Amino acid sequence: MSIPTVHLYHSPSNVSSTRKPPSEGSQSEAKEARAQARCMNHHVVGKKWRPWTLHPVTLFSTALFTLGIIGILEFLQRYSDANHGIIFATKRDAFSTGWNFLFLTFPTLLAVVYSTWWSWIDLDVKRLQPWFELIGNRTKKACCSLVLEYPVEFLAWVPIRAAKRRQWAVVSASLTMVLVLWVVTPLQSGIFNIGPVTATQNVFVSPPARLLPPSLQSQSLDGSLLNTAYGVTWLGQQLPPFTQPEFALSPFSWREPRPQGVNVTLVANTTLYRADLDCFAPASVFSPPKAVGGTLEVDDGQGCNETTMATNKNGFVTLLCKKYFIMWQYPQASTVESDPKFTARFCKTSYYSQPVQANVSIPDARVLETIPMGPETAVPDNVFNATLFEIVVTKGSPPNPPGFPTNFTSLQKKVPRPYDISEITMLNLHFREEKRGYPSLASILADIAIGSHNLTIDRFVNDTGAIDAASRHAQQLLFALAISMIADGEGEAGSTHPAVITSSLQAIQLVRGITYSVQAVLGMVVLLNVLLAGWYYKKLLPFGSGPNSIAFLIALASRGNFLEYFRPLDREADVVSRLRCRQATLQNHGGHLSLSLDSVDEQHAVQGSTKGRGLIKERARTQEHVHLDYVWPRELRLSTGFGFWLVLCLALAALIFLDTWTRANKGLALPSERIITQQIVLNYLPTIFGTFIEPLLVVVCRYLCFLQPYEDLRNGSAKASRTLLQKYTSLPPQLTAGAAIRHGHFRLASLSFATILANILTIALSGIFVIRETVMPVEFEAVQIHSPTLNRSLVESLGSVEFGVASGNGEPIQILLSNVTAGTSLPPWTTNDRYYLPLNITGAQNGSSNYNLSTLGFEGTTDCTALTESSSNYTYDFSLNSDATQIRFQTRETFPNGTVVQCFPPMGMADESVTFSDGNHPATQIFASGNSAGRNAVETFMAPIPGYSLVEYKNQFGCADRFVGFWVRANITLDDRLSIVNGPALTENLGYTTGPSANTTSVHLEKLVLGCKFSTYSAVYNLTVDPSGQVLNAVELPNSTFAMDDSIANVFQVLAPALEYPGDWITWHNDTRARDWVSFFISKIARSDSLLNPADPLPDATELSYQVSDVIRRLFALTLAVNSDAFLKLSEPLKVEGHKLVVVNRVFLSGTMYKIAVVILCIDIVIILNIYLRIPKPFLPRMPTSIANNVAFFAASQFAQELGEDTETSLPPEEIVRRLKKSDKRFGFGKFVGTDGAVHVGIEREPLVHSLGNLPTTTRRRLRWKSGQV
Repeated sequence: MSIPTVHLYHSPSNVSSTRKPPSEGSQSEAKEARAQARCMNHHVVGKKWRPWTLHPVTLFSTALFTLGIIGILEFLQRYSDANHGIIFATKRDAFSTGWNFLFLTFPTLLAVVYSTWWSWIDLDVKRLQPWFELIGNRTKKACCSLVLEYPVEFLAWVPIRAAKRRQWAVVSASLTMVLVLWVVTPLQSGIFNIGPVTATQNVFVSPPARLLPPSLQSQSLDGSLLNTAYGVTWLGQQLPPFTQPEFALSPFSWREPRPQGVNVTLVANTTLYRADLDCFAPASVFSPPKAVGGTLEVDDGQGCNETTMATNKNGFVTLLCKKYFIMWQYPQASTVESDPKFTARFCKTSYYSQPVQANVSIPDARVLETIPMGPETAVPDNVFNATLFEIVVTKGSPPNPPGFPTNFTSLQKKVPRPYDISEITMLNLHFREEKRGYPSLASILADIAIGSHNLTIDRFVNDTGAIDAASRHAQQLLFALAISMIADGEGEAGSTHPAVITSSLQAIQLVRGITYSVQAVLGMVVLLNVLLAGWYYKKLLPFGSGPNSIAFLIALASRGNFLEYFRPLDREADVVSRLRCRQATLQNHGGHLSLSLDSVDEQHAVQGSTKGRGLIKERARTQEHVHLDYVWPRELRLSTGFGFWLVLCLALAALIFLDTWTRANKGLALPSERIITQQIVLNYLPTIFGTFIEPLLVVVCRYLCFLQPYEDLRNGSAKASRTLLQKYTSLPPQLTAGAAIRHGHFRLASLSFATILANILTIALSGIFVIRETVMPVEFEAVQIHSPTLNRSLVESLGSVEFGVASGNGEPIQILLSNVTAGTSLPPWTTNDRYYLPLNITGAQNGSSNYNLSTLGFEGTTDCTALTESSSNYTYDFSLNSDATQIRFQTRETFPNGTVVQCFPPMGMADESVTFSDGNHPATQIFASGNSAGRNAVETFMAPIPGYSLVEYKNQFGCADRFVGFWVRANITLDDRLSIVNGPALTENLGYTTGPSANTTSVHLEKLVLGCKFSTYSAVYNLTVDPSGQVLNAVELPNSTFAMDDSIANVFQVLAPALEYPGDWITWHNDTRARDWVSFFISKIARSDSLLNPADPLPDATELSYQVSDVIRRLFALTLAVNSDAFLKLSEPLKVEGHKLVVVNRVFLSGTMYKIAVVILCIDIVIILNIYLRIPKPFLPRMPTSIANNVAFFAASQFAQELGEDTETSLPPEEIVRRLKKSDKRFGFGKFVGTDGAVHVGIEREPLVHSLGNLPTTTRRRLRWKSGQV
């Protein structure tokens, strides 16, 4: 009895359309044939081929590239650790678009490209694994080669199934793909993080500046020293650069560009200057019984006996024997001279310098720390003019410069002092002290001393230690400020000193844990890569090209009787069970390649052969109909598509919801304060979502790549180039779009495009969440305790509403002076435009949050009009006397009812008995000192009076609520001869010494006169304030205006005397120094001296009106601010609702990444919907995803038999494919009569096939569509 077997090969001379199984007696021959086949498996037929993706050079290059990434990450990690970052910026959102892309977006882009590259390698490994199995050393079961479907299997299961089959190349490639796609790609988005760092930099600075020579120090040391000290002590004014209250440093500069960042500091060597005050009690202080006023005889006990005048003993300071003599009177002290009760101190001054290493902030040069670098030495007299400094401190103003003329014979000879109004005006020393219970003071040193110590007057004057400490602190502050004013000299020319700059920056850093994790995974990838390269080092397929098409497979399978076993399997749903006991090889026999199939043992061979013959006979006999009741794989089913589509819709809805929510609620709370947790939640998890979308799209796309040729064949009359020769399965899904478009397969192209978009979606999702600082409003209640009304008695008392009328300036001017010259903050609840009624905010001083609330705002300004000399209702008279030492000035205003009001300058003469030779009344006359010859200017700003005296007609008509100012440019020529303008009698009456002066010969004047009327405005404002009450933003609420109470509006009356020209005469000048406060502030605010410069034209009247109104508006607000306690209190406090603005880090959606993700999801939703709705009704019993599944579809066809005949003529498969490409044969997929006489379903050439596209519509697609097109 012979055992039948299936022949594995055939010779060219033995060709038959059908093969009978061998007889049972040929069993030994079958064994011998199998042994011969195994020996010939290693003989390649002429050619060797493998894809370039699996070439060792390619794989080793990929490994080297991966090692390069590991090396770059290691370098960046070490660089980041050493430098606390890679790229630096001042804040999180200050990084340029390029750097953000390079470190925050490019890594994800690189990871996506890297994963795409590996998907190509992985695809080639999976699709070629069956062929390498067929030519392997060991005979393998067909279920380990012919039925493999790795390209369409879910990525996560491939390594497990391949390991069970001991197919280690697939294990390596698929495991690498899992690591790259699901570990590296998500993790890399968290490698780089933006965080705060401290950076250092070595630089060079200039040598410390030297002090001006003592002879030149008077040019810089003036009364502004006292104003600065007052601002620093009482108003919170910032100290000058390189200055501390106890000392000053010689300034230096740095030539390098200012470093980026915040909290920038610089450490360099310089010189420290400080003062000391050694105080002791005098030996005696005696007031003679018959002394006049406050005469005192003082003996210091060290040989100094001096007499001084001290009518006010509260903080009296004078220089006696080159020492400070300081006195403080006891509270409630006796006024009897014989029983004086006061504390007197002598204080000796000392001045020192010392080399130090200083740490200063940049760019404001605030001193943070000093380290001594040498001993302290006394400052010599040839370095610092101590006498000048002490005169300024004790007298309150600088002495006249050397050679300055103090005697003059006429006003023309009086030379203006070379100071502006802020440098020579004495301060009002009462306001701050009286609030602390102190009496009026006698010196600025006492004022500064009190400001530095929060002590009561009783303790202060009874405790000599407190007096000494306070006086020492005041002296040190004044000396430090003086050094900052005179340290303008240059250091050693041409030299530099080393220094170190430190700054706080936001830096792009590497997160150590994530970086090391990525490096470890990439190391595993390199190892697997090397193993894969070693595996394919000598692995070659015996082909001239890749087995990428159905035609190539037909050419290989058509030799011999390989097709005989597959003929009855065309409609089998599962061919794996049929091939489980079979062995498959790719043999070289007689110089030809052929696929061969053999049984594992003889018994199975007999059973398989018998069963095969039974199936063939049954089909031939019954001529059965084609049944198409099949189902698609799970990935192509409508339920799967709907679920996937639903997930994408939910993701889109979630993004839109999160974007809307974050906009409306100012972000999301941080998932954790830990950076690594933030990276995982905000970067890793979104990226994971993107990387799970891509594999599903890839699998679906690969299924369609296998299915597309059958789709075209089903419609019949299909060209081989679009079907049998199509090579979609040899390309990654991301790269099939181009070929699909060329062949008109737009559905496949759209899905390929979707897989590309999935990669971009991964990039977008990796950076879609960003952390930003935002302000969160929290409801709270403030309390209003004051009413919008001032105490009328305080308003009517000019001395009570603080404006220092006695000295011509006061607290509001002092605050504004400090604000415009040193940038000092305005008082709480005050802006440049208005004053706001304060509210009590509980706990504000202990926090750092801002507050948003509503309160009342009061604005006072002026409406200014340019006056003319005639032809209007508001005119002025302006003329000079014969020698330009007197200005006749007055204004006239005609009201609608015909009333005419004349207003006169307040500095005019009030004595009506005085007459002038030119007939002018004294009330109209303003004295003008100085030489008026040449180009000069004169200006003043005043509150005019409505009569010939200061009390006549006061507050009547229209002068009381007016300001008038004039600015004049003059070009005057004086006569060379002198003459007497005013006689001796007149001189006595005027009280001025006037002598011969020169008359004018030509006068050219340009005049600008403004008349400004007070106006007020009040409304409710929505404010943003800081914890101290500083107004950060103010917005007027609509329809919220109200009438301002007269008590507040009358504050304008307080402004009038403060803004008058200081002194009895104004001055002709050819410099740019301001002699009145309004002109001074206009120049400082505008940062221009053109208003005062005689060489510049007069400004535009409208522009100057705005500038004047701005100054008045600021002073009005400051006057209310310094008198805030004058507002009446409410009987019942009012609660005001507001919001506390808390600055927190919140999670937002990146605008760019959000838009990209939304657009991609919308496109994917449309594509997925189109794909699954237009997938035809299943027409295949199984998907053509393996060699066996494809072979069964053409095994019984006449076309396969014809190709087999071609192969018998020694044509290689590549040549058969080329011939087929050039032929005009048409093909279809459908019902045909096979070579065995039975009805089959599969691939056949026209006209032998009845294509499924010609079947009734009930067996066709669910929706009508053209082949391969949307």
